[in-house]
Amino acid sequence: CMINERYRTTCYNLGGHLKAIHELFKEANLKPQTSYRDKLAALTSEFCRAAQESGKKIIHSNSPHPFERFSKFPVEKQKAIYENFKIRYEIFQRLGEETASIHDGKQSSWFALKEFSLVPSSDLIEQINDTDIVEIYTKDLVQIFSNMNFWSLCSYTFEDLITHEFYELFRRPDAITSKLLEDLKFVFEPECEGTFQCKVPDHKVDEIFSPEQRTFQVSQGIISPLYDRETKERVAFLATLKAEIVN
Repeated sequence: CMINERYRTTCYNLGGHLKAIHELFKEANLKPQTSYRDKLAALTSEFCRAAQESGKKIIHSNSPHPFERFSKFPVEKQKAIYENFKIRYEIFQRLGEETASIHDGKQSSWFALKEFSLVPSSDLIEQINDTDIVEIYTKDLVQIFSNMNFWSLCSYTFEDLITHEFYELFRRPDAITSKLLEDLKFVFEPECEGTFQCKVPDHKVDEIFSPEQRTFQVSQGIISPLYDRETKERVAFLATLKAEIVN
């Protein structure tokens, strides 16, 4: 009858739509997705190439399977590391475009502050020298920025520097570490009114497991609080230091 025929036609059309939807899902699942590992490997390769062209030597991993350790991290951690490094890469790329040099300590620090929506103390920028190693850390001591002088000094591969915490890479005397932590705590105290000179004496820092296991003579520089652009709260700090290879 006409009702049965209409029912069969409707089912046929619906079945066709469902089949088409199934094929779309199948195609989407088969489409290769670029992993954070692949994205990071490509970005760091480009970064190392650009650094080398500018006269800075950064050791890139020669492993046939780069970032293997990174690939074992939880996806959220992979995403955080990749996105943070992408910001660093964009800062250096912009720096090269605007100043024709990626070694400008003041300018790279200024770009980083703007990128992370951080406001410095009024006396900070003028106290940064181009030969300084500049680092920015969150209140939880997570490094979110370091300038090119940091990357080019170490004998670690780029992969190691990105996927390990500082304490896993470098060792300094316990007494020095304790004193440094006191200064870092002070930067978030109400008594801290701006940039101050770190009171930690000069000391040696050792690479723990790098190929060359270099030792550096380190002179701590300034420490300065950084403020969230919106909330005006102290959420990070910038620190400088000078280092030279002694072994």
